[in-house]
Amino acid sequence: DLQKPKTYARHFRRAKAVIFASQARSVFDQDNEVVKFLHGDTPKMVEYKGLKTVVEQAVDAEVPRVMFMSMYMVTKTKTSEFKWLNKFKKAMYWKRQGELELIRQCKSPKSKTKYTIVRAGGATG
Repeated sequence: DLQKPKTYARHFRRAKAVIFASQARSVFDQDNEVVKFLHGDTPKMVEYKGLKTVVEQAVDAEVPRVMFMSMYMVTKTKTSEFKWLNKFKKAMYWKRQGELELIRQCKSPKSKTKYTIVRAGGATG
C-alpha cells in the first residue's frame, strides 16, 4: 500500500528486488475522452511520489535492485501519443519524473541499489 510506507521495511528486509508496476487507478470515459482518477490517486501521487518513497525505502534496506515498469514514449514529448496521454493529469510527465528520481536515488553515493526501467507498450496483436 503506497499510503503506508512504514510497512515496506519488513517486506524489503531480505528482498532480492522490488518491482514497481503501479499506476493511478482510473476510469476512462470514452464518450467524453476524460479520465477520472479514483480514490485520490493521480499520476503525481502514484508514479512519482509513490515510486520515490518505495525507492527511498529500498535503498535504505539495501535491496539489490529496483525495477520500474514505465511506459514507452515517456521521453518522446513531441509525439501525439505523449501529448494525448499527458493531458490526463500529466501522466507521462510524472512517469518520467519517477524514472529520474529512481535514477538519482540509485546513483547516490550511499546507494547499493541498482535499477532497471522497463518501458512497456506499443505492442499490438
